[in-house]
Amino acid sequence: MTAPSPIRRSILRGLYFRNYLANFAGEFIVVLLNIVSPLAVFADWRNYIREGGWVLLPIGLIVIISIATLLQYIIQRPIREFLVTFEREGAVNKKLGDHARRRLSNLPFIIAMKNVILWIVFTAILLPVMWFQINVTLPSFLFGFFRFIMIGLIASYISFFLIDQYCRKYLAPFFFPEGKLAELSGTLKISILRRIQILFGAGTIVPMLLLVGTLSFAVWEVEDFAVAAGQFGRELLIFVIVLCLIFICISRVLNFMVSNSILAPIREMEMVVDKIREGDFNRKVHVVSNDELGNLGDGLNEMTDGLVERDQMRQSLYLAKEVQQALLPRSVPEIPGLDIASTSVYCDETGGDYYDFFIPANPDAARISIVVGDVSGHGISSA
Repeated sequence: MTAPSPIRRSILRGLYFRNYLANFAGEFIVVLLNIVSPLAVFADWRNYIREGGWVLLPIGLIVIISIATLLQYIIQRPIREFLVTFEREGAVNKKLGDHARRRLSNLPFIIAMKNVILWIVFTAILLPVMWFQINVTLPSFLFGFFRFIMIGLIASYISFFLIDQYCRKYLAPFFFPEGKLAELSGTLKISILRRIQILFGAGTIVPMLLLVGTLSFAVWEVEDFAVAAGQFGRELLIFVIVLCLIFICISRVLNFMVSNSILAPIREMEMVVDKIREGDFNRKVHVVSNDELGNLGDGLNEMTDGLVERDQMRQSLYLAKEVQQALLPRSVPEIPGLDIASTSVYCDETGGDYYDFFIPANPDAARISIVVGDVSGHGISSA
């Protein structure tokens, strides 16, 4: 399989953009849910923001973006070094190549885990500071911790699918021009079942955690504050509706990405099979994953290579048959008083049968010599 055209290291910016998008999506979703949450625990936070605490929000955002960018740069360094070396020298040594390919295969998992851990650490540092600075209540502190962790969880799920799709589309074809991702040791196998399980977590487990967590704090709050049942019910209904709408949209987008990652390789393999039926063995499956479809694509490519070799061998055998047939007499001798007929039909393209006539200068029916040879067996070995 011919290697694709080289790509520039600037393509890695797409990975940063998708990770930023995942984190901003997590923040936006949680902020929107905070606005419609039927809880009074946000009173401490609202008062702090109105009194000038909003200045710390962009500062905290800049800090976490800077740390996230630095960590992602470190994570992606082997991939970047591979591209830089390839741009300069046109080739990469095996050690660096395997390291970069291994990191690329694990990149969706690594960045997803990085997002969760980063938000946990950020929350563990920020909330104690807020506890002493604005003297928040215990429910406000715990609920803030819960919602910050949910930002990291949402960002990790979304980043996994965005990074995985980007790697499949732009990076894997270059780093794995021959496919065979599953043969690389030290990588996490992203099977179809695991992909569906992660999708289930993003579309079902996360919203359920948000709903159950919010309801738990709401029940806790109802015990401490006098809240009208009608008002509480309306606010809770609005929260549930917004939560459902948000994750219906997220689930549709992620479902489209996952279904495309499954159906696109299947369609390509169907196209390759149709070409093989027509006798065209030049088309290959572009393998960009180490799941079951990747293994199937590798197997189909190996089968195609085998068919090419078999077709070449068949052509060679056909040529050998023509040469071998040319060694046999083109015609039978014409001798008065004697009728002669001869033919040789091989079981395969070639065989071990041979015959010829030895005709003297003045042929007659009394003087003719015939040679017949038959090697045991048939096919190439006897030929």
